[in-house]
Amino acid sequence: MNEQPYRQEADVPTLSPNKKYCYACASVLDVRAELCPRCGVRQMMSAPPQPQYAPHQVVVVGGEKSVGTAVLLALLFGPLGMIYSTGVGALVMFLANILVIVGTAGVGLIITVPVCAIWAANAVNTHNARIRQQAAMMIRY
Repeated sequence: MNEQPYRQEADVPTLSPNKKYCYACASVLDVRAELCPRCGVRQMMSAPPQPQYAPHQVVVVGGEKSVGTAVLLALLFGPLGMIYSTGVGALVMFLANILVIVGTAGVGLIITVPVCAIWAANAVNTHNARIRQQAAMMIRY
């Protein structure tokens, strides 16, 4: 004898995404229904489905530079210290320092070295602002 345990398959309808069951009588309702038309029980409103977002993406645009480091290097090393902040500015100030050293026997460096520090600070601020702007543009898209 083939004895199998008694099993009755339940005929359970599969709900479409825009349908739900009534909380009281289990009749099939539209997901937007506030009241069950069969039993009249108010339905709990479920939260609307949240959109699925891609995981956060880290975008490295470039590193910021330190204003303090730029000023200190420019004060200590003049135009050579400006290489950290701006290559073109370092070259311009190097040539200017050569002319000042020759023309004033080095006394004019009292003026050109602080100019190097100010230029270096300005160049680093401009660089950092550009980096922040690029990062903001990447975040928007």
